[in-house]
Amino acid sequence: QAFATDVSNLTTAIPIETLQALPSEIAQIGNYFDPQGTPVAEWNGIPIMPQATAGQEFDANNYSFKFTGTVKDAADFYNSNLTTAGWSAMMTSSDEQGALLVYSKEDKFLTITVSGVDDGLVVWMSITQ
Repeated sequence: QAFATDVSNLTTAIPIETLQALPSEIAQIGNYFDPQGTPVAEWNGIPIMPQATAGQEFDANNYSFKFTGTVKDAADFYNSNLTTAGWSAMMTSSDEQGALLVYSKEDKFLTITVSGVDDGLVVWMSITQ
């Protein structure tokens, strides 16, 4: 009964517009792992790996690209290049399946997710302030 009351309170506290927007946001996240188009050399001052084969900006805060190589290649590339550009590593976690890298610089946070997809690897970058 306590759980039902808590859930009821939660759903009345969240505006219906927020709940209605969730499915479209979830669909958008799926698109991040299937970027289309020609990759750029740099996005928001962040270098894109030269091995990028397709890339797409989804909005001012999200960019992803497919690339040929390994998770280690991506982690090494960003650890080296971002540190040189003044970003501080807050968290780095990786294995052969994927990586999660979080950096900060001034008032910005950059999250880089490296993940396997059906036909290779994808890097998804998201900037927040």
